[in-house]
Amino acid sequence: MRSTYYVLIVSLVGLATAQESAKDGNVTYDGFFTEAWRNEFSDKQLSRQPKWKLADDQPSTEDYEVREYAPAWFVTSHTPCLEQVRAMTDGYMQAYLYMNRRNSNYAKYELTYPIINKAEFDAEGPDKSNKVARVRCPDRFSVSFYLPHEVGNDDPYDNPPRGVVENIVIGEQSDTVRRFVYGYEDVHNEASVSNCNRQASLLAVKLAADGRLFNAKSYYCAVYEPGESGKIGFEVWFDEI
Repeated sequence: MRSTYYVLIVSLVGLATAQESAKDGNVTYDGFFTEAWRNEFSDKQLSRQPKWKLADDQPSTEDYEVREYAPAWFVTSHTPCLEQVRAMTDGYMQAYLYMNRRNSNYAKYELTYPIINKAEFDAEGPDKSNKVARVRCPDRFSVSFYLPHEVGNDDPYDNPPRGVVENIVIGEQSDTVRRFVYGYEDVHNEASVSNCNRQASLLAVKLAADGRLFNAKSYYCAVYEPGESGKIGFEVWFDEI
């Protein structure tokens, strides 16, 4: 459990540091995010997030959003089937170390957000009774960080260095990806993992009721750094199929 608390402390230190960045007015994200989102985060924070825009086919209620995520690179740590909190904790640490020079080029990257935790459900998908979602084993957890392309830079992260451990994978999302997203607030601790499972189950029920086609066997729990409000935002993502 000590490693769990250490990672949570590291995460929260990074969250607090990010709040020190101010809006410099030199960067615009026309076409990406919403106005409310741009007002919530500084330009520096926006540059360290995967880019998205709202799709045209939003639901009639505000239960969730349909987003289109632009192509991007990600560093992902796959972990063996440990207890869920420990698996995500260990995965975070491996990805964190990659960003801090544990890679083939000894390159250091500024941490990006959200912290993207992926879990895969059993064959039946999320629990339709709205209880905590079930997760199967083995090798069903991963943690990812976004690797941003730097606009105007002659050497963007088009070919990021390899990881130096087997469970680190550098991958490119080469096409636009549509996702169903539900956002909520929570406290970043062990209980937030179980809560995210529950929120995924609730979102799956809403998507099914709306007739949405989505991959019900996996979901992403995205954890953001605090913005102008100072609150830690969480999101559940399901991929459209």
